[in-house]
Amino acid sequence: MWLYRHPLRQLLVHTVRLINARAEAGSVTRFIKVKSHRGEPLNEAADTLAAAAAELDPSRPLDLDPEAVYFTLNGSQVEWGPQLRNHLVQVAATRGLALIGRVTRRRDGSSSPAHVPLSTAWLLRPEQGRSTLGKVLQSMKTSACKRRVLQSLAGVFPCNAVLFKWKLADSPACLLCRGASESLAHIQCYCPALKDARIRAHHNLAAKLWGRLAQAPSRWEIHREVSVASLSCVEAPLDCRDTWQRTCDELAESDLEGPEDDSDLCAGLLRKRPDALAFRWGSKSVMILEFTRGYDWRPDWHRDTDRYKTERYLCLRDKLLRCLGDGWSVEIVTFTLGVRGSYEEGSWTSHLAKFGLTGIKAAVLMQDLVTSCLHEHDEMLVTRAAALRNHNANSQF
Repeated sequence: MWLYRHPLRQLLVHTVRLINARAEAGSVTRFIKVKSHRGEPLNEAADTLAAAAAELDPSRPLDLDPEAVYFTLNGSQVEWGPQLRNHLVQVAATRGLALIGRVTRRRDGSSSPAHVPLSTAWLLRPEQGRSTLGKVLQSMKTSACKRRVLQSLAGVFPCNAVLFKWKLADSPACLLCRGASESLAHIQCYCPALKDARIRAHHNLAAKLWGRLAQAPSRWEIHREVSVASLSCVEAPLDCRDTWQRTCDELAESDLEGPEDDSDLCAGLLRKRPDALAFRWGSKSVMILEFTRGYDWRPDWHRDTDRYKTERYLCLRDKLLRCLGDGWSVEIVTFTLGVRGSYEEGSWTSHLAKFGLTGIKAAVLMQDLVTSCLHEHDEMLVTRAAALRNHNANSQF
């Protein structure tokens, strides 16, 4: 900063440019030290010439703030700020990406792949919506929310499991539920003390998705959180009414229960019903829709979730097909979104296309969903912080 604020900075910049031009022309510039005390003829002459040049330099822009620092970016003078900082971040990221995974070659002729940290491998995971995640992060303003999100992406959010690993906590256990390890996955997906906040995050994201699908050009009729008993209340058009009512009469609540263990304590009433059902009566099509907000650390995180959700409603799909008869189609469509904005691009593209959302429309929807997903992620962390404050306050009495 001392150099940037130097009163002769413009002269220094001009001198550097002249030296660079000479170097490009193949000339060599040598510097000769001249004593700086007064009365040295060469020093006095240099000072006089330099002062005159600084005043008469025709290349010095007159419209630039002499107190500011400017850089040349794409042929124009740019003051230091967000634009230049973002440009340098992209340059550094591109150069860093080229070095990741580069093979290390030894003198004896052997080689070994470079070590890739877990967070780096996660960020470079293909077909997981990283481009959308990058756009969302760039659009976020610098704030405590963004800092917490970036900590989560890097795997360094200061939960007890991380603090214990860094030797900054006595135990990795969760203070809210006494779980063995309070990891980020525990906070976002498992902690019983944060169940209400977790359900709220799921419902908020699902509502946004169902609302956008209902407005899609394909005109699907979407009914949310429907049980078997309430399917008869779905109003079908005249040409489909008899078939639909007969089907509802033959269905039972047990058809919504999949091949799950009876000891599963999470199998509550809401888990026994689809998140939504979509109808397009004109083409005699029914979709059983499921939305999941899952933890997205493992490479195959979405496959297990999609398989579980599909198996859960296979019996309902099969019975609907039998009852509705020929000419009807019933399928299970799962939408799985990671707590940190990951999504399997192929399946989402395919599923959104069923609703007529492709290209730019699908990209806009995914950017909105990922933005909301990161917001809900941070809300979970904020809720945890508030719960910990209450826990600490109560433990003092």
